[in-house]
Amino acid sequence: MTERDLGLLALRRDPRHDRIPPARRDDLVDAALRCGAEAADTVAAPFHADDVLRRHGITLVEEPTADVPGLVVLATYTATRRGGVVRLSTTVLDRLGDVEDVLGLPRLAIRDAVVAHEVFHHVETHTPGIVTQRAHVTTGPRLRRRRPVRALSEIAAHAFARRVVGVPYSPRVLEVVAAYVTDADLGRALVAEVADLRRPVGPRPPAP
Repeated sequence: MTERDLGLLALRRDPRHDRIPPARRDDLVDAALRCGAEAADTVAAPFHADDVLRRHGITLVEEPTADVPGLVVLATYTATRRGGVVRLSTTVLDRLGDVEDVLGLPRLAIRDAVVAHEVFHHVETHTPGIVTQRAHVTTGPRLRRRRPVRALSEIAAHAFARRVVGVPYSPRVLEVVAAYVTDADLGRALVAEVADLRRPVGPRPPAP
């Protein structure tokens, strides 16, 4: 499973996926992966999460979180006037730390990858014209409304985190494993979706 495969999977989960011409999907994923890698090249190596957060004026809040059925959130980013706030779930992070041997990453690298993902969201918020904000689809009557493809932001953030932290695979894998160790049914559904990636996708049923 390549980064592009995982990117296409993320794109499939985007609510505006069906508005994107099939011939354009690979190009959008590739553009998002390049965007994340290029943004990573502006970050000095080696990556030290706390130093990067301080330099960008981002406050890190590490806190336990309650489980929500069908949803696993490792971290979130919120922009503020003076920088931003990253909220990191120590509950989910601890569960990933418990399987660090399976992941092949120490807990610190897992934490850094999760934090780096959110740092990208800060970077894109403060970078006018960045591709993750510029790409759009048209919706609504007469196709006059321009709407962002939010999955591209996640794809780029994973590419950014992988590059700056130096993990051997897309951090999207951490999300899948986090889902599995938190909610086995959700984890199995995500794994099945990955396995099903290359099957033809027909029209989606209308929303209820």
